[in-house]
Amino acid sequence: MAELALKYFGAGYQLAKPMFPNRLSVKTEGSILHIVTFQTDHKDTQIFFYFDESYPSRIPKIKVSSATLTEDQKADLSESLHRKGKAEEYSNSQTLPLLLEHAGKWLQENYGKKTSESKPSKRNEIREEDWQLQPCSELVASPREISPSTPRDTTPSGRKSKEKNTGESGQWQSWADSVIQSNPGDDEETSSDWNVVESKSRPRPSKASKEVSQVKFTLDSVPKFDVPVDSRRANYFVAIRCTNGDIGDGVTEVVKKMLSVDNVYQPICYNRNEVHVTLTTVALHSDSDINKAVAALQDAREVLINHAPTSCLTVSGIDEFQGSKVVFGKVKVEEDVLLLRKVVRWAFERKGIYPKDNFGDYHPHMTIAKVNVGFTKKTGLRNISRAVYESLLDYKFGQQGVKGIHLCQMGHDRRADGFYICPTQIDFKK
Repeated sequence: MAELALKYFGAGYQLAKPMFPNRLSVKTEGSILHIVTFQTDHKDTQIFFYFDESYPSRIPKIKVSSATLTEDQKADLSESLHRKGKAEEYSNSQTLPLLLEHAGKWLQENYGKKTSESKPSKRNEIREEDWQLQPCSELVASPREISPSTPRDTTPSGRKSKEKNTGESGQWQSWADSVIQSNPGDDEETSSDWNVVESKSRPRPSKASKEVSQVKFTLDSVPKFDVPVDSRRANYFVAIRCTNGDIGDGVTEVVKKMLSVDNVYQPICYNRNEVHVTLTTVALHSDSDINKAVAALQDAREVLINHAPTSCLTVSGIDEFQGSKVVFGKVKVEEDVLLLRKVVRWAFERKGIYPKDNFGDYHPHMTIAKVNVGFTKKTGLRNISRAVYESLLDYKFGQQGVKGIHLCQMGHDRRADGFYICPTQIDFKK
């Protein structure tokens, strides 16, 4: 290992060892790699941390091994640790003790005993960035009622259209150009932005719903329900759609530049019609689950509208997580957006729909490219080379007003305007 890496690795290991007696071991592979094994309180669960010469400016690679945790649970824990590590990256701190503490707390909170004394994590607090939120000039247009969408019959510009652009050199550029249907200069809702079916009439609100509609939360007063263990994988998410033309232009430009370095990543790049900022994820594996989730959001419609943020999301800079499996635009949010996220979770939980992400563990981002299993099987690549986006790390996309929220279905299917299939949507217009 390089001298600096050895210095910080040694300091972190010596600090962590007395904190976790008889539960840490270290071995060396070659001359540049140390592997720390952490035996957790869950006797069948071990976590491996792989340190190389890039430490501490880059976090260690992390692997979770367990006989009882499901693959989804192991992936959730690994991702949570990566995010914790990313928050400390470039701070020249001893990351190992922080990661070990976080792993223990995460396992206890998610798969240990629940207690009424446990407090939500403060990891959703906004850290100071090297840029400040500017006054938002974006006007919120009058939204319309949106109904459950049906899959498109024709292939619009977007991810499925990529299948037509293979086999010839230079066609990455034609694909990147093709994702631009229209190029509005501002964030106005055009017919191509919102080509949707009119909503059916909503159920009449009950007396209880009317009483609930008067609820007004603060960031610290949103109730937290006791969440049961559920190993099902998330397959739906609630998102804020990025419709600002400047952000769309930025995504298109970034994708073009990435593909100009290596167009092998074409199938996993997002286009301007798809980009969004996720608030929370849920597991809805039956029609009953979906209907229940739709009803939960619609029953809390007035509460959600009453908590509509007045601030804008600012998308500036590019980063990665999960070992460069995901490349994203960094998103800074104000407290009113964090409050909206908690109210969305409250709307679900009060009806027995339990979000899959942690209550306080929130890192807003706008995905630009994401490695999936199919891509890895086809190409053998498990991550995105830093070389394709390294020159774009300081790219500024723009600001996005929060016009509403969408309940979106994960997967490759898109509706006619290129966005995700949405069983329901709430526009922030009273």
